[in-house]
Amino acid sequence: MTRASRRTASRSSSRGEQVEESGANEVRPRSTSGSSAFAAQNIQDFGQFKVRSGSDLQQKRTNSGSHALAETGDTMTPHKERMRVLEALDLNQTMQQEIMKQLSWIDDSIVLNLQHLYEVRAMRWKEQRINRSKSFAQRVSGRPPNFFVDEHNEAPALPKTPYNATAWRAYRYRPWTHKERGKLIEAIRTEARRLMALDYHASGHHHLIWEVEKVSDERLEVYSVDRIDWKRVSKIYVPTRTPMECMIQWTTQEHPKINKTPWSVKENQTLMKLVKKYGQYGNWEKIAIALHTDRTVSQCFSHYQSQANRQQAKKKWTKSEDRVLTQAVKQLGPRNWQQVAHMLGDRTGGQCLQRWTKALDPAIRRSRWSAEEDEVLKNAVEVYGLGNWTKVQQHIPGRTDMQCRERWVNILDPALDHSKLNAEELEKLQDLVKEHGPKWSVLVQYFPGRTDNQLLRAWKTLGQQQQQTDRQVSVLLLLRLSDVTSYRINQPQEKVTRLRETITNLNREPNKCRPNF
Repeated sequence: MTRASRRTASRSSSRGEQVEESGANEVRPRSTSGSSAFAAQNIQDFGQFKVRSGSDLQQKRTNSGSHALAETGDTMTPHKERMRVLEALDLNQTMQQEIMKQLSWIDDSIVLNLQHLYEVRAMRWKEQRINRSKSFAQRVSGRPPNFFVDEHNEAPALPKTPYNATAWRAYRYRPWTHKERGKLIEAIRTEARRLMALDYHASGHHHLIWEVEKVSDERLEVYSVDRIDWKRVSKIYVPTRTPMECMIQWTTQEHPKINKTPWSVKENQTLMKLVKKYGQYGNWEKIAIALHTDRTVSQCFSHYQSQANRQQAKKKWTKSEDRVLTQAVKQLGPRNWQQVAHMLGDRTGGQCLQRWTKALDPAIRRSRWSAEEDEVLKNAVEVYGLGNWTKVQQHIPGRTDMQCRERWVNILDPALDHSKLNAEELEKLQDLVKEHGPKWSVLVQYFPGRTDNQLLRAWKTLGQQQQQTDRQVSVLLLLRLSDVTSYRINQPQEKVTRLRETITNLNREPNKCRPNF
């Protein structure tokens, strides 16, 4: 036996012994908690395969070793060497496949354990939420509010509500996100293309199917809504919304034919007339069709409600409403404004809150401002700045934010000019009133250092003087006095001269009407 053959035989025999050792002392992978039965069976099969593969490998190596020992002096041929290399590669590939299977089993076990952990946490959170809801229901039922108690000091049974049910989330409204709206629009376009292609196929115009992709988006978006399969849209394109939600969103908000421009004055008038004609209960579809401006039912209803609330908000509070509001606040407290508004009938909770906090609250001081209050107001404005009247009001008990603003704007502002308006300013005020009308908040910008209240008072003073002059002129015209000095008048010399000229002209032209001063 040559030296190479002895070395090969010893190497093969040692390898066979190692394989036999590994086959005898097999180590099965450790199982983890929460693994499935399939994973356990996989471990057992893998262990059996290792035993079989180890015994087969030992048999092959023993045979190859004995064959090598049987060769006395002949060298190994290249063909036999290549066969042995191929056998080794085949065995190596088989072992790698089994290793990959074992790694995949480990990954599956980790995923199962994480899922089990998440389920345990979810069940724990759900149990805590149910316990909190039960305790809240017991607390509410144990201490009902005063306005739920009848004359026999007994509270009625609380109604059954789905607030404690797990399906309550399905009833809560969720606003549509920008991403969901984009998915809905793309779904409508895709469904319109699909329906067009099916129509061409059914009619036999197969060559037109390829033209569907060239159809514009504007034409696809106005496709018939009745043919859209909303279940398909919800399931494939917008899985976070139900079919009904998709249909309502598209037909009331996203459809391109919906008129989304601001309401015009003519539309408002027509809408009010239609509501008076058809009524405001159950006839909004007829009203939307009769409006002929591509408005939806929800748009007509919401706009009418906003207009009605706006008109109701402008309505002045009566003394009887003030008495009812005061009595309701005494019974329900200054926090339950929705219940207070229900007692008043036509008022909202916000209106009741504003009326109480700005006018009817007995804690409001209506006396003159003291020097201490003025000093506190100046310091607060210096700290918080103009506009933060709610914060300023907190430092002056008994005064509202509106009172603080009026006191500062009209009295305490150092930039104000408290002197009377001179002749030039009065003449300028008359010209601006003729041009813009009595819009004092607009006219105040032409008079630096003046307030709108100052302009209003000056205009009222001019009006009173004008009325007094007109009365005096009418008396003079009735008496047909030729000499002004015979009638005493307490007016400046300029007005006396104007009166003398007017009477002189009137004597020359008897048919002339009263002068325009």
